[in-house]
Amino acid sequence: ESQHLVVGPAAEVADRKIDLWLFRRAIRAETKLRIAYQDAAAKKTERTIWPFQIGFFDSVRLLSAWCESRNGIRHFRTDRILGVEELAERYPKRRHALVKAWRELEGWTDERP
Repeated sequence: ESQHLVVGPAAEVADRKIDLWLFRRAIRAETKLRIAYQDAAAKKTERTIWPFQIGFFDSVRLLSAWCESRNGIRHFRTDRILGVEELAERYPKRRHALVKAWRELEGWTDERP
């Protein structure tokens, strides 16, 4: 009766088709990836991306990346990535610059974590 905090059960985690270490390696090396992606409407596309961070949520993992075909930052659910090809090509911007652009896009200030 005295507890003021309640933690509910976690939602079922979406299946991961691709091991996250592939994304981590590309982020560290600042290299491009070519991905096969399926969106929520089951539409399949191929994209060349510049991955710069992975977000972990209760039931999904999001890969933040610059998407060459959309010419902008996009978020990709890792459970919807059907295939990955590692490209030897480095992306032209530094990861730090992409994270900074993402923070500005999301409205995060320097004071906010």
